[in-house]
Amino acid sequence: LCVTHLPQLACYADHHVKVTKASTANKTVTSVEALSDEARLLELSQMLGSDSVATRRSAAEMLQQARRWQNNRAAPSGDSLSPEIDADGPSQESLTEFLAALSG
Repeated sequence: LCVTHLPQLACYADHHVKVTKASTANKTVTSVEALSDEARLLELSQMLGSDSVATRRSAAEMLQQARRWQNNRAAPSGDSLSPEIDADGPSQESLTEFLAALSG
Protein backbone atom coordinates (compact mmCIF):
# COMPACT_ATOMS: atom_id res chain seq x y z
CA LEU A 1 0.00 0.00 0.00
CA CYS A 2 1.28 3.42 -0.90
CA VAL A 3 -0.47 6.68 -0.04
CA THR A 4 0.76 9.52 -2.23
CA HIS A 5 -0.13 12.86 -3.72
CA LEU A 6 2.41 12.33 -6.51
CA PRO A 7 0.81 11.32 -9.82
CA GLN A 8 4.24 10.21 -11.05
CA LEU A 9 4.19 7.52 -8.35
CA ALA A 10 0.43 6.80 -8.32
CA CYS A 11 0.45 5.83 -12.01
CA TYR A 12 2.49 2.70 -11.13
CA ALA A 13 -0.15 1.32 -8.77
CA ASP A 14 -1.93 -1.90 -9.64
CA HIS A 15 -5.13 -0.44 -8.14
CA HIS A 16 -5.98 3.20 -7.51
CA VAL A 17 -8.35 4.43 -4.84
CA LYS A 18 -9.36 7.97 -4.00
CA VAL A 19 -9.60 8.90 -0.32
CA THR A 20 -11.63 11.98 0.60
CA LYS A 21 -12.38 13.59 3.92
CA ALA A 22 -15.30 15.84 4.80
CA SER A 23 -15.69 17.66 8.11
CA THR A 24 -18.57 19.37 9.84
CA ALA A 25 -18.57 21.01 13.24
CA ASN A 26 -19.17 17.68 15.00
CA LYS A 27 -17.94 14.97 12.68
CA THR A 28 -15.27 14.01 10.16
CA VAL A 29 -16.07 11.36 7.57
CA THR A 30 -13.47 9.62 5.41
CA SER A 31 -14.55 7.79 2.27
CA VAL A 32 -12.69 5.54 -0.13
CA GLU A 33 -13.59 4.97 -3.78
CA ALA A 34 -11.97 2.38 -6.03
CA LEU A 35 -11.39 4.11 -9.38
CA SER A 36 -12.25 2.80 -12.83
CA ASP A 37 -9.73 3.36 -15.63
CA GLU A 38 -11.51 6.51 -16.75
CA ALA A 39 -11.84 7.87 -13.21
CA ARG A 40 -8.18 7.07 -12.59
CA LEU A 41 -7.14 9.09 -15.64
CA LEU A 42 -9.23 12.03 -14.38
CA GLU A 43 -7.77 11.74 -10.86
CA LEU A 44 -4.18 11.63 -12.16
CA SER A 45 -4.99 14.63 -14.36
CA GLN A 46 -6.26 16.55 -11.34
CA MET A 47 -3.22 15.47 -9.31
CA LEU A 48 -1.09 17.14 -11.99
CA GLY A 49 -2.74 20.47 -11.15
CA SER A 50 -6.04 20.73 -12.99
CA ASP A 51 -8.13 18.74 -15.39
CA SER A 52 -7.32 19.89 -18.90
CA VAL A 53 -6.55 18.37 -22.27
CA ALA A 54 -2.84 18.78 -21.57
CA THR A 55 -2.92 17.16 -18.11
CA ARG A 56 -5.10 14.29 -19.35
CA ARG A 57 -2.58 13.69 -22.12
CA SER A 58 0.25 13.72 -19.58
CA ALA A 59 -1.67 11.37 -17.27
CA ALA A 60 -2.33 8.98 -20.16
CA GLU A 61 1.37 9.02 -21.08
CA MET A 62 2.36 8.31 -17.46
CA LEU A 63 -0.06 5.37 -17.32
CA GLN A 64 1.28 3.99 -20.62
CA GLN A 65 4.86 4.25 -19.36
CA ALA A 66 3.93 2.56 -16.08
CA ARG A 67 2.18 -0.28 -17.93
CA ARG A 68 5.21 -0.79 -20.16
CA TRP A 69 7.43 -0.97 -17.10
CA GLN A 70 5.06 -3.40 -15.35
CA ASN A 71 4.87 -5.63 -18.43
CA ASN A 72 8.66 -5.73 -18.79
CA ARG A 73 9.60 -6.47 -15.19
CA ALA A 74 10.08 -10.05 -14.08
CA ALA A 75 7.73 -11.13 -11.31
CA PRO A 76 9.57 -12.76 -8.39
CA SER A 77 8.85 -16.46 -7.96
CA GLY A 78 6.01 -17.10 -5.56
CA ASP A 79 4.61 -13.62 -6.19
CA SER A 80 0.95 -13.55 -5.20
CA LEU A 81 -1.74 -11.08 -4.34
CA SER A 82 -2.44 -10.47 -0.68
CA PRO A 83 -5.63 -12.02 0.72
CA GLU A 84 -7.23 -8.57 1.05
CA ILE A 85 -6.74 -7.66 -2.62
CA ASP A 86 -7.88 -9.95 -5.38
CA ALA A 87 -7.50 -9.51 -9.13
CA ASP A 88 -10.42 -7.04 -9.20
CA GLY A 89 -8.77 -4.74 -6.66
CA PRO A 90 -9.38 -4.07 -3.00
CA SER A 91 -12.88 -4.64 -1.69
CA GLN A 92 -14.79 -1.77 -0.14
CA GLU A 93 -14.91 -3.76 3.10
CA SER A 94 -11.13 -4.22 3.29
CA LEU A 95 -10.59 -0.52 2.55
CA THR A 96 -13.04 0.47 5.27
CA GLU A 97 -11.31 -1.83 7.75
CA PHE A 98 -7.93 -0.40 6.77
CA LEU A 99 -9.09 3.18 7.31
CA ALA A 100 -10.64 2.26 10.66
CA ALA A 101 -7.33 0.71 11.76
CA LEU A 102 -5.46 3.86 10.73
CA SER A 103 -7.74 6.16 12.68
CA GLY A 104 -8.11 3.77 15.64
